[in-house]
Amino acid sequence: MKFDKRFIPDILSGRKTTTIRKARVVEEGDVVVLESGSKPFAMAYIKGIRKVRLCDLSEEEIRRDGFRSLDELLKALRRYYGHVDEEDDFFLIEFEVIKRLPARA
Repeated sequence: MKFDKRFIPDILSGRKTTTIRKARVVEEGDVVVLESGSKPFAMAYIKGIRKVRLCDLSEEEIRRDGFRSLDELLKALRRYYGHVDEEDDFFLIEFEVIKRLPARA
């Protein structure tokens, strides 16, 4: 799974434990490589996947995804997906880092 590099510290520290994606890109129980800019930085276990409407996300779910508010989350999702409405369905993917990978130059 690909992430913006600004999320790497929060992912590795355990502060960011979810990601919100338009498509179901993994399955519960999968072990996946987390990467940024085509560089792997960790392996993660997919703990759960849930279909959600953005407007139904709790403040805690929004924070665990690395954002302070629904508005901030919507702005970020619009950068990746174009038009996004708070009524849209997305997948909330919960993960746990199980191994850090060595940084490559």
